[in-house]
Amino acid sequence: MSMDNDHIGNYTHETPAAQKKLLEQVLDYMNDSFPAAYVMTSVNDGLRPHTAPMKKKLETLGVPFVYAEYGEGVPSDSHVFHLNLYSENGKRCNQAEADFLHGLVKE
Repeated sequence: MSMDNDHIGNYTHETPAAQKKLLEQVLDYMNDSFPAAYVMTSVNDGLRPHTAPMKKKLETLGVPFVYAEYGEGVPSDSHVFHLNLYSENGKRCNQAEADFLHGLVKE
């Protein structure tokens, strides 16, 4: 991977100013019509700090959501831990997310 890669900040835990601005602008477009959300992160994810403003915005808007953190004590469970089929935290996260989504379906 080249150090000129535009996404290198994702791996070095440095967020370029332009990317940070885009992440923050998303919150400006959220309103109380935003759908219920399952917000999850790993405690080992360099993007974890971005979940706090999302949580705050959802709370302010009164949008129903579930917030969950995974990976405590398992450093290998980082940004994409939920895609690792061998990760116990990944399995738990995916099941919890599926349960949340199933709970939204009206039969």
